Amino acid sequence: MTFRCIPYVGSGSYCHTNSLVMCLGDPKVTTALAETLSGSAFGFCLWDGALPLLSPPGWQPEIGLTQAIGLLGYECVRQSYADQDAALAALRDRLAQGPALVGPVDMGGLRHHADSDWQGGVGHFVRAVAVEETADGPAVVFHDPRGYPWARLPWPIFAGAWRADAITYCEDRFILRSGFRRARRFDLADALSRLQSYAVAGVVDAARRGLPDSAEAYQMAAEQARSGLPPNWLETLAGFSLPTGARRRQDAADIHAAVPGHDVIAELLQEQARLCGALQYAARVNKRAVLADGFVRLADSHERLMEELRGSAR
Repeated sequence: MTFRCIPYVGSGSYCHTNSLVMCLGDPKVTTALAETLSGSAFGFCLWDGALPLLSPPGWQPEIGLTQAIGLLGYECVRQSYADQDAALAALRDRLAQGPALVGPVDMGGLRHHADSDWQGGVGHFVRAVAVEETADGPAVVFHDPRGYPWARLPWPIFAGAWRADAITYCEDRFILRSGFRRARRFDLADALSRLQSYAVAGVVDAARRGLPDSAEAYQMAAEQARSGLPPNWLETLAGFSLPTGARRRQDAADIHAAVPGHDVIAELLQEQARLCGALQYAARVNKRAVLADGFVRLADSHERLMEELRGSAR
């Protein structure tokens, strides 16, 4: 049977790469391309040993953004600030020169979100547009890729979210990226070759840090599913990890399928996307056997994918 990609178009939790695409303003850079080059599709982990995330061990959006920016042929300035006064001054200055990517911010502090009361500790990214002076003091205007263009929050509220004290995957506070500029010509085939090398190197780095590899983490999740997943696992799987993991893999499949010689990688990625999609309902209604079998199948597919990546990276 001839392999055929079936692209997905729709919503998804791509806040960091959506914000990056808005900052770059490059018509050739799609969110799917940026997300694929971030490396998020190539693995599975149990974050802090507690939550199942369909991203590689040790991966987090800060790492993904840095990698995607470089592979796209761009450079930018990444800075962090010790306090909100310095952050506000820097944001004003950078926005006078061009777009700025702000984050992570804590979604629990984004009070324009209807569900912000129960989103504390969840990281998010936005594209800052302006700092405006109002009768009540400064306010930040920003494009929020969660579905809120031209959002505006008073500076003290925005600063509280931007401080991101509850975001555990990075130590820096008030992180700001700006000064985006093209540094080198972009070639998709070369970018994918480098991406595959990074994915293989990431496995070695995770092992060096004592993290379970993705196949092992899938098997651990399968074993946990057989005995019963805790409520926070089921909520994370159904509400974020599985739908986001499915989209990441489908987008990565589409990008790889566009370059000759990457059909097997594309097929394996789409296979994983379908497996993730098939588990979404199972996670919602806690079908233990279906979840366990799905994780075992994902472990097998991941091992076959990594073998193919190792071959491509040689």
